[in-house]
Amino acid sequence: MSSTTATAHRRSGSAPSQRLSTFGKHRRRWVDRLWAARSRILDENGAPVGPEVTGRVFVGGDLTFDGYTSGDTKDVVDDMIVSGGENVYPRAVENALAECPEVADNAAIGVEDEDYGQRLVAFVVPHPGADVHEESVREFLKDRVSRFEQPRDIKIVEKIPRNPAGKVVRKELTS
Repeated sequence: MSSTTATAHRRSGSAPSQRLSTFGKHRRRWVDRLWAARSRILDENGAPVGPEVTGRVFVGGDLTFDGYTSGDTKDVVDDMIVSGGENVYPRAVENALAECPEVADNAAIGVEDEDYGQRLVAFVVPHPGADVHEESVREFLKDRVSRFEQPRDIKIVEKIPRNPAGKVVRKELTS
């Protein structure tokens, strides 16, 4: 069974399309289709949630496809990290770095941190001949992402590991 996830808030109510009202009216058709498929709202431990509880939506069907998730639901959990009590999304840093003319490619990940729980690390691939170093990256990001989104570590690398579909292989960045 294939699966995907999204954050949802289950609400009690009789109409299926009202159960996920936090998705908003523009998502109503998607929600109606969602309830026609096998779906579950689960907490972070994989247990079904009750009414008025926030959880993740798992949708499945008879088609199998392991290309994006490798059949492991841990791969589809979002990349948000909690650093010093702040929710940090690496995508914000990646999007900002993508605008830097000297940067050819980049990725940002969360790693364990003894003081903050997790910290953000940015991996940057400079364009050939570009003079990119840690301080120039910090200066570029200074006015583009908030204080708590600033990466603690910036590593200049030759290449970002990617799978055949072009997605970043984050596990290889930490090894």
